[in-house]
Amino acid sequence: MARWLTLEAAAQAVAVKQKQLEEYLTDTSPEARFQAHGLLFDRKRWQAGQEFLQLLEQPASTLALAATSQTLQHSSEKGRSYRWHETPIRLQLVWLPLNSDTKERQVLIAASSHDDFPISNLVGESELGELPAVLTQLLSELKADLPLRKIRYQRQQPKAKSTNSSRRSDRSTQPSVETKQQTSDKTTQISLF
Repeated sequence: MARWLTLEAAAQAVAVKQKQLEEYLTDTSPEARFQAHGLLFDRKRWQAGQEFLQLLEQPASTLALAATSQTLQHSSEKGRSYRWHETPIRLQLVWLPLNSDTKERQVLIAASSHDDFPISNLVGESELGELPAVLTQLLSELKADLPLRKIRYQRQQPKAKSTNSSRRSDRSTQPSVETKQQTSDKTTQISLF
């Protein structure tokens, strides 16, 4: 069972400044902000003055991405280097869905350094040639995981829809400015709030 963390312990665990996490508590819905850092926020525990954050289980690829972003942040603090062997390079391959106009999937290839704009090229999938074994294995794992990802997505959708509909109903129950004006005792002043 995962243990509950204080704000300070959570900040250390996810390598974020404690002040940043404290700012999330002033939001109307801090859950999403904490979740972006891999943290589960429990509002009831927070309101009760108990430890209220838990680390979410993260897949290895997410942990590797977090480590990479920390390395990039650390290198940018030292100063930027634009020498090939010292510069962090980000390479992205995006397989676009097959459409009726093309015979094969198009692949968007983008490369960038630091947080600069990317250099990109759109090519046919066959132009990539044979991918390295590491990438082929990673793509195979993703392909096998797609049904589970679909189920997770579908489970999250009803929650998101019901949250949005309850927000809409809250808005509709608030009296309008005209209603407030009509209920006042024939004064000429209009109350907007």
